[in-house]
Amino acid sequence: MIPFKRTKELFRDLMGLEICQATLKNQLTYFNEAAESTYEQIRAFIAKSKVIGSDETTVRVNGVLKWIWTFQNQFATYLCCEDRRNFEVILKHFPKQFPDAIYVSDQYNAQMKVEAKAHQVCWAHLLRKCNYLKEAEHPLWPNQVKQLFYDARKLKQKYQQIDPNSPLFKNIDQQLNQLLLQTIDKDFQGNPKTSKIIIQT
Repeated sequence: MIPFKRTKELFRDLMGLEICQATLKNQLTYFNEAAESTYEQIRAFIAKSKVIGSDETTVRVNGVLKWIWTFQNQFATYLCCEDRRNFEVILKHFPKQFPDAIYVSDQYNAQMKVEAKAHQVCWAHLLRKCNYLKEAEHPLWPNQVKQLFYDARKLKQKYQQIDPNSPLFKNIDQQLNQLLLQTIDKDFQGNPKTSKIIIQT
């Protein structure tokens, strides 16, 4: 993420080494080629994951807008820089997609086209939607949902693996179902409203 010019200055100021930008570029090319097999191993490892998180964000390369795509699991991260932000990018790197995995994303259109065992909204976007509801519509309901999310995460951190049939899991599941079945028909001050919030799950 550091430009060649600033990298050159870094070597000069911290190490007293005068390295030209062409040398830096050659070294990066050399190490890129040396790392290709490891890069492919990471891609293959991600492809076999049971849970995969993915995201895409902008970056400028020589002033040109591009996209950094991320695919990760608990142990590894696969990054790629592409010209576009579409479904074809995912197919390029993962042509078989993820039919046996839970696919976690921000629900961007390209991400939702991915074949997966199930799709899950990422943690940050779930909380962002709760905050939006809290500010725009109703403070109590999103706070209850957020607290339930935090409770579920604490269980995951404590037990790592939870049996879906266990009372702990069923309790979280039951609370979530109860919250999703609620009709929110009051504004944030408790006054009746004619409109209702529809929660898509």
